[in-house]
Amino acid sequence: MGVFEPAFAQLFRAVDRVRVQLENASPELRPYLAQELRSLRQLSEQYIDYWMELEEQIIELTETFELQVPVEDPAPFKPESSIEPMWGRAQNAESLSLEYDPIADEQDTSEFDLAQAVFSWPEEATTQFRRGLAYYDLLMFEPARKALEEALKSVDSVIVHLYLGAVLAVEGQAVTARGHLEKVFEGTEDESLVTAALEVDAQLLLQHGDLGQACRSYQVITERMPEYLDAWFNLGLCQARLGNYKAAEQAFSQILVTDPRDIEACLLLSSVQQYSQCPEAAYQTCRFALDQNPSHPGLRLQQSRLLYQLGEHEASLEVALRLSDEDLHDQRVLSWAVWLQLKAGDSDAAIGRLKRFLSLHKNEPTVLLQLGVAHLLAGNPDMAEPILWCALPHSRDKSILWLALGAVSAARHQHLEAQKRFLRAVRDTRAPVRRLALYQYAMSLQALEQFEEADKYLHAAHILGSPNAAILGALADNALQLGRTEEAQKRRIQAQNLTAVTSFSELTDAGRDR
Repeated sequence: MGVFEPAFAQLFRAVDRVRVQLENASPELRPYLAQELRSLRQLSEQYIDYWMELEEQIIELTETFELQVPVEDPAPFKPESSIEPMWGRAQNAESLSLEYDPIADEQDTSEFDLAQAVFSWPEEATTQFRRGLAYYDLLMFEPARKALEEALKSVDSVIVHLYLGAVLAVEGQAVTARGHLEKVFEGTEDESLVTAALEVDAQLLLQHGDLGQACRSYQVITERMPEYLDAWFNLGLCQARLGNYKAAEQAFSQILVTDPRDIEACLLLSSVQQYSQCPEAAYQTCRFALDQNPSHPGLRLQQSRLLYQLGEHEASLEVALRLSDEDLHDQRVLSWAVWLQLKAGDSDAAIGRLKRFLSLHKNEPTVLLQLGVAHLLAGNPDMAEPILWCALPHSRDKSILWLALGAVSAARHQHLEAQKRFLRAVRDTRAPVRRLALYQYAMSLQALEQFEEADKYLHAAHILGSPNAAILGALADNALQLGRTEEAQKRRIQAQNLTAVTSFSELTDAGRDR
């Protein structure tokens, strides 16, 4: 049954709940329950194979309790919002309902909604199109594609091309998807259909990593349909990923002008303000959202992060530990809480918290990595190594694990073995990981008194990112060993002007983010 069996089981549970309520319902409550049954019926119609069984139960309840189930007239056609956008928010696409999907007339009449379009087609095309939309709603894209392709054999319609293009985009068939989108652009001037096609095209651009062009596409969508808040949301995401934090801030702020209670937009606005080095503004945004939804875990995690950035380390830790204790299964919260405990020097408590999680989620590789690093920070490399080897086969991030294993070897003064392990991580394409690997490799060369070689790797690490106190300190030590006293003094002053960040802090950062 794939995607929709658990969803449909939830509808049955809802009907059973209404059944229990109806047995003792007051006259005032019964109309509301009838309204709920009507809504459940509308939902059930999307789930093809189970529709009749649920319909029979609803009819039985309606007749048994003599309910008057309200029937609504179809919503009138509204050109300015004639089609719900295809995709919704990136990575959180919303389903598309038949209830509010009018389309432009393909026969040049002034008002022509989706139902009229569907039922004016040949019967087979109508059946296949309705089936295709139902599968699309249920995120069952392969049967949706097959049904829409069958519909297209009977009728060449821009609405079918639009949905088929969207399905093919989800399946990663970019070239074929764009062919169908071109049919939409060529076949209609309807604002809503063209905008929906632009949105699908923007998603294709995102899939292929063309953030800049996707950003421009979402900008066009917001100009065409400024009331479509998800386009502003996706525009903000693209701008943020491009590092254009002020532009991202403007996009998310635009959403909050219309809907101040949009928690996702508040959270992301707070995040881009944080990245813009405006922690006070970010905290105010976070507090505003928390006032509306004080139990939201994402907002509370953001609050803890901001408190730490603002120097309120104890308050940050208190929020994080409380959040971690409330949800023993949230790995992201666990990682942040443990990192704060390690930063505070409380490695025993951090280890205990990680073990508690592993008692519930045995051999979870990311948490095993963090546990190994925690033992390493506690000065127990012999306990760390077997845990790290256990994590390695199933780890999603082998480079970080090799860095940790290299650190184990370095702690045992087995520097040649450490070098071999660090070199495995030097190949990583991510600059922060490669930078840490270069630094650790250079430190193992220093330990073997190979200062000329160490100097090369330290300079390579230095230029890969913003100034770092640990790297600058190592450069100072290395320059001193090579007799370059002026350079050593200069590097030492630069390091002292920065907040000291040890290599293991970076290592735990990398493990925490994963």
